[in-house]
Amino acid sequence: MQTPPSFVRDVLAPAKINLCLHVLGRRQDGFHELQSLVVFADLGDRLRISAGQGSAADSLVIDGPFSGDLHGEKDNLVLKALHAMKRQWPGLIPGPLRICLQKNLPVASGIGGGSADAAAMLRVLAEEFVPAIEQDRLHEIALLLGSDIPACLSKKPLIMSGRGENLTLLEKFPSLFAVLANPGITISTGRVFSGLKSRNNPPLKDLPANPAGPLQLVDWLRQTRNDLQMETIALVPGIGELIGEFEKNPDCMLARMSGSGATVFALFADLERARAGARRIRQRWPGYWVQPTILSGSGGG
Repeated sequence: MQTPPSFVRDVLAPAKINLCLHVLGRRQDGFHELQSLVVFADLGDRLRISAGQGSAADSLVIDGPFSGDLHGEKDNLVLKALHAMKRQWPGLIPGPLRICLQKNLPVASGIGGGSADAAAMLRVLAEEFVPAIEQDRLHEIALLLGSDIPACLSKKPLIMSGRGENLTLLEKFPSLFAVLANPGITISTGRVFSGLKSRNNPPLKDLPANPAGPLQLVDWLRQTRNDLQMETIALVPGIGELIGEFEKNPDCMLARMSGSGATVFALFADLERARAGARRIRQRWPGYWVQPTILSGSGGG
C-alpha cells in the first residue's frame, strides 16, 4: 500500500513535565514503582510526516537546534514506533513515509523529548491509517517502546503510576505558567536510579478534586517530591544551583527538577512573571536553554 502523494501531517510533540515523581519501590521485573503528576507544555519537538515520493524505504531527517545531539543515532524512537505499527498492522500502514523531526528540546533532559516524538508518530499512524484501532493495543505498543510513551500519547494532565502503564486522566486542571531551564547537560536515567539511597518512599497524597486554580495546586505540590532530585544534584550540582536561583525570585511559587533531569521547571502566577523569570535566568546563565511556557490541558496542537 502506497502513501497518497498528498499526505502531509505536521504535529507537535509537546514536552512532558513531571511536576512530582515519587519512587515507591522496586518491582520484580526490575522497573521501579512510580507515581507522578504529569502535564504537557505548549512547546516541544515537531514531526512532519509525508509521502516518501521517490524513496524505496521510510526515511528520517532530523534538524532543529538539538539535532546535533542525535548525530549517529541508528535507531531513533520515531522509527521504532513506525516499525512497531507496521508489524502489528501489516498492509494498513502505507509506505514509504518521509519523517522530518525538528528537535527543539534538549536530549536526555527529563522532559520526555524522545518519548513525545514516538507518541506523536503513533498518534498520526493510528488516526490516519488504523481508524478502528483498539486503544488498549496502542497503549501496549507504546509501553513496549518506553515507559513514558503511554503518558505522552494523551497529551493531557494525568496521574501516572506503575512503571508508566497506569494512567488516570485529570479532566479539570488549571493552566500553569512556567519556565523550563536546562544547563545543557545530559543525564543517564539508569545512573540516577542505580544511585538512589531510598527506593521505598511514601506515595502521593490525593490530589484535590477539580483544583480551583494554580495556587491550590501549588499548595498540594509543596507536599510532594521528586525522589530523583537529590541523587541527580549529587551528580550535577549545577541543577541545585539552578533551582536555588529560581527560589531567590519572589515571584517563583515552586521550583523543582522534572523527571531525572537536568531540566528544571519553575511555576509563576502568570505568563508575564514567567517571562520575567526566564530573562533573569538567561542573564545569569546566557548559554542555558530557557523557555517560558504554559502547562495546559492539551499540550498544544
